Amino acid sequence: MPSFNKVILMGNLTRDPELKHLPRGTAVCELSLAVNKVWKDDQGQKQERASFFGCVAYGSTAENLAKYFSKGKPILIEGELTQETWEDKETGKKREKTKVRIERFEFVGGNASDNGGKTSSPTAYAGERRSQRVDSSQAKQEHARPAPREIDDEIPF
Repeated sequence: MPSFNKVILMGNLTRDPELKHLPRGTAVCELSLAVNKVWKDDQGQKQERASFFGCVAYGSTAENLAKYFSKGKPILIEGELTQETWEDKETGKKREKTKVRIERFEFVGGNASDNGGKTSSPTAYAGERRSQRVDSSQAKQEHARPAPREIDDEIPF
C-alpha cells in the first residue's frame, strides 16, 4: 500500500532557532512554530487558537534557518512528520513526540532590510534561492553552499 507524508505550515517562530552539530559535523537546527487560526463562532464572536509545532532541520537547511530567522519571524515550511521515541529516565516509561522534519522553507512577508537583527541579509540567500530543498543524503553529508547570484531589482511589469 502506498504511503504519503507531507506537511506544509506557515506561522511564526516562538523562539530563536537552536543550532547544534552532530559528532560528524552535520548541522541540526530545532525550532518551534506557532500557527494561528482565527474564525467567528455561531454568535459572530471572534475566536482564536494557536497550535505549536516542534520542527527540526539538518545540513545547510539548518544553518540557513539559524542564520536568517529569529523569534517572531514568519516562515513557510514543507516537510514530513517524524516520530521520536525514548524512555523517560525518571519514570522508565516510553515517551513519544511528533516533529516536523523541515525539507524546504521560504521567507514570508517583511522586506529585504528586515533581517530580524541577524548580521546577514536574507536577500543574499533569497538571491541564491528563495527556498531550500534537502534530500536524505544531503542531511547525512555537509555540502558547500554555492556563491549567491546577483538579484535583478527591476520589476518585469
